Amino acid sequence: MAIDGKRLRGASFLGHVTHIVELFAADDRLCLAVEKVPDKTVEKSTLPIILEQVDVEGAIISGDAHFTIPESAGQIVDAKADYLLAVKENQPSLYAEMENFFDQAHAVKWEEVPHLFYQEIDKGHGRIETREVRVVEDFDWLPNACKWKKLACLIEVRSTRQKVGSAVNEVFRRFYISSRRASARNFVKWTRQHWSVENKCHWVADVIFKEDDNLTDRGNSAENMGLFRRLAMNISAVADPERGLASVRRAATFGAGYLKGILATIFCSKASRNFS
Repeated sequence: MAIDGKRLRGASFLGHVTHIVELFAADDRLCLAVEKVPDKTVEKSTLPIILEQVDVEGAIISGDAHFTIPESAGQIVDAKADYLLAVKENQPSLYAEMENFFDQAHAVKWEEVPHLFYQEIDKGHGRIETREVRVVEDFDWLPNACKWKKLACLIEVRSTRQKVGSAVNEVFRRFYISSRRASARNFVKWTRQHWSVENKCHWVADVIFKEDDNLTDRGNSAENMGLFRRLAMNISAVADPERGLASVRRAATFGAGYLKGILATIFCSKASRNFS
């Protein structure tokens, strides 16, 4: 599951900001919870409310640096889930310690440094991208590690991108902490899947539903309309997962039978299960 925030730009003006946080199930392309960020607060303030709404037991929840604080890590663990949180400069001590450790490990080519390693290569969109993931489970050297509840490992993801026909490589490095022990291959998957909330939820809301252009802002109308958009996304993902949302919308608009079939799949089957 990926948790991330989105600003509804069309409903944010004259000093008023409408910001929501979503919990997104990456494998199933389902938005499980949407919560508005209260005025004069930040994204992490919505986490306890979302965790009360959704049973996340056994899940791994990925979050960006907004959620990388000990309190959020503890709340996720208390909900019987595991966290995978990005580490950036908003946690300066942790970031500096991890950067120093991984720099030294690379300098000695990881000799006598216990770790898990996995590499994958992707080709597409006119470029070749190589991802190298290293997972360290021995971090007795890390100060204040105990303040991160159930901290199990530190992760480095190094990506090297080369455009086809170019000799110039772009190198990116990201750090994560997690409460779950797993293979480096799994962490490749989970760190990449975090971006599904951007690509399969936020992008769809903006490009297909024109959410950022919507000026609805009276009362709770902005977040309510956001809920309806995400309900439509969920219905499409469940009822006809082989089609894209744009195609489902067109078919439902021009085909009354198709629309009835989708609604029956979602609501009638659920009702029949309730009565059985």
